[in-house]
Amino acid sequence: MVDFFLFIGSLLGTVFVIHQIISAEKIRVHTVMKEAGKNILLLLWGIPLVFFMLLIPYAIWNLTGKSHGGDGVYIIGFSAIGSVVFTFSYFYHAHRKNEKAG
Repeated sequence: MVDFFLFIGSLLGTVFVIHQIISAEKIRVHTVMKEAGKNILLLLWGIPLVFFMLLIPYAIWNLTGKSHGGDGVYIIGFSAIGSVVFTFSYFYHAHRKNEKAG
């Protein structure tokens, strides 16, 4: 049960971080120092994003029984690919939706 909450929490954490990155991208800057600060902010939001992207395959591996054989490799591999696809597709759709809104 804890593994399920870990999986749901990592998905929600990924969504939250993506929204924070999109909102940080909207910041208008006019000086080089503010541009550097914006880039540092985006890099700092990337750290929890990578953490959540790595946590999703681990949570799925735990949910499926912690297999140490070849099937565990497939579970982690395909869930890692799914995590990357989910993250980039959600970022793309949220970014486009945000651009249309204003």
